[in-house]
Amino acid sequence: MAQAYGFNTTVLMRRQAAFDTPATGNYVRLPVLRHSLGDTQGFEEQSYGPEGREPKDPGRALATHGGDIEVPLCLTHMGWILYGLLGAPVTSGSGDYTHMFKSGAVPLPFHTIEVGHPEVGRFLQHIGVMFNTASFKADKKGGYGSVSIGCLGQTEVKRTSSQGGTAVEEPLERVHQWTAAIFRDSQPFANVIECELNFSNGLVANNDIINGEPYPASIDLGQSSLKGNLTARFVDTEVYDLAVSGDPFALELAWRVSATRALILKAPAVRLEKAGIPMEGPGGIRARFSLRGEWAASDDAMLIATLKNGRADYEYA
Repeated sequence: MAQAYGFNTTVLMRRQAAFDTPATGNYVRLPVLRHSLGDTQGFEEQSYGPEGREPKDPGRALATHGGDIEVPLCLTHMGWILYGLLGAPVTSGSGDYTHMFKSGAVPLPFHTIEVGHPEVGRFLQHIGVMFNTASFKADKKGGYGSVSIGCLGQTEVKRTSSQGGTAVEEPLERVHQWTAAIFRDSQPFANVIECELNFSNGLVANNDIINGEPYPASIDLGQSSLKGNLTARFVDTEVYDLAVSGDPFALELAWRVSATRALILKAPAVRLEKAGIPMEGPGGIRARFSLRGEWAASDDAMLIATLKNGRADYEYA
């Protein structure tokens, strides 16, 4: 009996025009480290009358569709992810391009994501997928970076062959995690050892509209949010004083390979929440603070992602 393996799994993606209509044409092959996309649908007890103490014949619950996708921090493929998360970019340049994405866009695109296991002849089309959350982490570690994307969708359909046409494959431009840099108000933010930014579109599955099936009729946009945490060595009171004041400052995370190859995340107005500074033993003391972002008039956004690479656009052929 054939065994499906992760190393042979194919993940293809293409934006779709309508929520419940799978995309057609040539998909883009997406590098994926791991995923948990899928339908979940439980049962609900439907006890009635004098039928004894034992449950009988449960009814199907409403279905939910979603999961997480972890992708490499790749300067080429990240544009497809950011397009789904933040909407279409403003692109400039020639030969070397700069793509600027901003939070707050309306509408956001739907995607068909096909996960293929050719060994067992199963190709699952995940339909109506939207990118709800993204987690970015800057720290000084070896190896390559990655980004985790939280998804919501309509449903999945099992196929016996790929529906992705002639998939477009692009070279990987993976970025080492140790290239990360952090800035406060455009100046290096000293002594920070870790910073995590968690963005959310606040998406909600619409299960209110009657549509004759257990799947949502649409995905509704909610209020976006930007939260996270920042950890620094306690060598001075700079970070502590920021938390005490509660004043906003511009926070920037950057992964730069060169002047023309980079991913830069800017949160123009971030506040740190006040917290204690524990001592947990004889070693060096570290201070950890929660953070939250907000819309800033200076940038007309809460989060700006700037991607520099050699790709002219992120439209499908």
